[in-house]
Amino acid sequence: MGNRAFRRLLVSYFGKLLGVGTVLAAVPFMARYGLGGDERTVTALFLSLVGPAILTMPVWVLLARRIGTKTGYLASLACFGVGAGLLAIAPPGPLTFAVVGVMGVGYAGSQLFPFAMLPDIQRDELHRTGIAREGVMTGVWLAFDKAGIALGAFVAAQVLAATGFVEGGVAQTPQAVAGIRLAISVIPAAFVAFGFVVGLTYRPPARHETALATA
Repeated sequence: MGNRAFRRLLVSYFGKLLGVGTVLAAVPFMARYGLGGDERTVTALFLSLVGPAILTMPVWVLLARRIGTKTGYLASLACFGVGAGLLAIAPPGPLTFAVVGVMGVGYAGSQLFPFAMLPDIQRDELHRTGIAREGVMTGVWLAFDKAGIALGAFVAAQVLAATGFVEGGVAQTPQAVAGIRLAISVIPAAFVAFGFVVGLTYRPPARHETALATA
């Protein structure tokens, strides 16, 4: 944790993971109560997120060669965060799926770039200190990865509880539906915005060019 570049990238990535965890936890509730759908709607909403992420991953790789991994990472966070924010005002219907698709595009880059930037930090750490810390860095990284998703889901659950959501498939109050929309839009957007701000302070190691940008 004494490595400044590692610490800042990790904290930025953790902020993004909190947003992702909140969104993923809220998707089934948004599909059922925000869109008035069923299991097929849940599946369609998840596909709206994951499908664009898979399709645009190669595009982010190509973009990294032009603008670099840090800029690409920040662009992907902005895409995901803006998409999440737009969900707060998107009317139920096709536009909701389109906005979730925008989030999926940002999600692809926000997953790709940190895992390309981490090896650069690890190589620089070895070069500067002569100590190979790849194992411990990766271990800490993965621990934060799991914790971020889990904590995001916990935040979503607390928002639903605070706004009066009732389990059991019963009709929800307008306040509870508003809580669902909050959990899938404004709150994750705020988490991602935090990750973006911290990401701005990240300084990549000067000695190495990432393999993603030069492949």
